[in-house]
Amino acid sequence: MLAAKEFQAAAAMNPFDERAACRLGDVEMDRANAAAALAHYKRALELQPSDVDANAGMARALQLLGRASEALPYLERAVQLNPLEPSAHYRLAGQYRSLGRTAEADREFAEFKRLRELKQGLLDAYKQMHIQPAGPAREDPETAK
Repeated sequence: MLAAKEFQAAAAMNPFDERAACRLGDVEMDRANAAAALAHYKRALELQPSDVDANAGMARALQLLGRASEALPYLERAVQLNPLEPSAHYRLAGQYRSLGRTAEADREFAEFKRLRELKQGLLDAYKQMHIQPAGPAREDPETAK
């Protein structure tokens, strides 16, 4: 995988490149190697504890390794760092549900749905703006008579 080699080269050139460490964790997750991913996410978090992707990745790796109870603080941190990311709320809702924290799970799932709908509304509006004709506004055929 070319991307993996590029991230490895970036990490070798600059051992303080937390983005490269995080992306290497993503590569290992894609390869279903949660143990290796965990090491990369851990390194990224050592370098930058407020990296949203590294926190979320760390949680996913821990969950896949059967260490779900350790994942909760990373998911909560990811939501705290980026409260507008729907997927973070969805994952946190699932984690709360697995721990029997139903009220918190319901709250996070409701926030996930709200954000997902908001995001879709913005995407729809953006698409509509791009299909408007360019140039001067057209006259309304009813008022042009």
